[in-house]
Amino acid sequence: RVSPVTFSNINRKAIQSRYTVQDIPEILSELPSTTFYSENGNGLGYNYLSIRGFGQRRISVMINGIPQNDPEDHNIYWLDFPDFASNIQSIQVQRGAGSSFYGPAAIGGSINIQTNYFNPELQVDAFLGYGSYNTRKISASFNSGLFANKFLINGRLSRIKSDGYRNRSWVDFRSYFLGA
Repeated sequence: RVSPVTFSNINRKAIQSRYTVQDIPEILSELPSTTFYSENGNGLGYNYLSIRGFGQRRISVMINGIPQNDPEDHNIYWLDFPDFASNIQSIQVQRGAGSSFYGPAAIGGSINIQTNYFNPELQVDAFLGYGSYNTRKISASFNSGLFANKFLINGRLSRIKSDGYRNRSWVDFRSYFLGA
């Protein structure tokens, strides 16, 4: 009764428990009225999301408040965000038409993604994984910790390779994330 809009929140802990290498549409597919389709069959690469029957051309996607839909066709290309779920603090998915603030693509709903909060502690992490269809992930991240009492840098380098479920559906993604 606080909001007239139907929405779901996914926090960092829930994302970490479900995420390995797949793209964001597969993570969101567990929400009510949300489905996804993967051309490769393994949740990597060309993925498509629908909310309440509306395709992703009618779903507004924002990262830290910045619209990500292509300005020409209003589509979102998840292929451009490999291993992005490693850098997410929370995702809010609004189902159905909402505020005009989200733009013309928001008829089906909107997805608001918040990246990781800055951590004042020094941290270095590495990840190495292997799975079905010869899928491999190598990732290294760092956080400088607070220096000069006001500056902080964090980042991640990742590489995901897979032979794919279908013939000729391999992927070789290299990505980085940098925040200051």
